Amino acid sequence: MEIREPKKIETETETETETETESLYLFSDASFCQKSKQGVAGYMSLGYKELCSAASSLPHIQTSFMKEKSNIRMELRAAIDALLSVPKGRKATLYTDCQCVVNLDSRRKKLLAAGFCNKEGERLKNADLYREFFLALDNHPARIIWIKGHRKKSLNPLENCFRQVDQKVRKELKEKKTALTL
Repeated sequence: MEIREPKKIETETETETETETESLYLFSDASFCQKSKQGVAGYMSLGYKELCSAASSLPHIQTSFMKEKSNIRMELRAAIDALLSVPKGRKATLYTDCQCVVNLDSRRKKLLAAGFCNKEGERLKNADLYREFFLALDNHPARIIWIKGHRKKSLNPLENCFRQVDQKVRKELKEKKTALTL
């Protein structure tokens, strides 16, 4: 993926920069410890100019430490937090390495029709967070794009920003686990 220059839109009175420059770039990830059922969810929100000048260390990463039941729930929490950070009316693109998050909106009709239950009529384990995610997405519309996780430093600024979130949540979880064992 490469960052393109914003397109220009000609109007009768002036030239405006397309909303690409006003769009937010969101990166969400989570790290989860199956043994302790604890994890760190994190996200970063950047404008176009910040993304284009992405430094090696960005202070914009928001994290939260919590008890949860699974890594998917942590990933959903990170994506929901990222979406809720988008101001009303602002366009956004969310980058995540979680296939569940990427594919969730395409499953919405089927999930709603089934009442968030499986074929046997049992409530889905993550139904509460699916509902939260859909509400956040309805109130803060965003494109959701899969990005490969656990990468080394890259020339691609999108990959580098995601890598920073990935590293931060893993580092914070490791520090929390170490602090809890002392």
